[in-house]
Amino acid sequence: MTVVVGLTGGIATGKTTLARFAEAEGVPVFYADKAVAGLYQTPEVLLELAKAFPEAGFLSSDAPFETVRKIAVDREALLLLEKIMHPLVGQKAEEFIAEAVKNNVPLVLLEVPLLFQSGMDALCSYVIALQVPEEIQRQRALDRQGMTEKKFSFLHERQNSGYKNKADFIIDTSCSITDAEQALKTILAKIKGEENGSKSS
Repeated sequence: MTVVVGLTGGIATGKTTLARFAEAEGVPVFYADKAVAGLYQTPEVLLELAKAFPEAGFLSSDAPFETVRKIAVDREALLLLEKIMHPLVGQKAEEFIAEAVKNNVPLVLLEVPLLFQSGMDALCSYVIALQVPEEIQRQRALDRQGMTEKKFSFLHERQNSGYKNKADFIIDTSCSITDAEQALKTILAKIKGEENGSKSS
């Protein structure tokens, strides 16, 4: 049996850092953002996006990801974009899980920023959410190249839609990286110890 663990949280909460740590510890990780980047390179997806956003120039752009960044600041455009992309990313996640099951991998991690919004939480036996005080989160985000206060506010609102109340475990990543990694390691060990990967009451 393969136990599927979702890892989610808002922007700049440390998702990728902890996912890479888990990967280094031998846990296979599905990165939603990497899956999205790969999908943006496929002709079928670009054609679908070009139909949905005829003015965006997807078929003539050499950098579809940058085109997405420009249209995704509009709420209606973002919702339409997600309606197209979320099922495709979910399919990639299902393929990743199926491969893990085929190879008898005991536990895998899905690193998905919009885990609940996309419905991919349904693929998970457990969900780990990362949180950090908003001021720390804002500063971390604004330290990133190309990030603005407007973009941060938009992403913060979009990604922080009650996921903490739906998670099985929460890690506050305002601590040191070492402490956050240890917290994740402890949670994964607890999950592995659960009989058949089922949640304890």
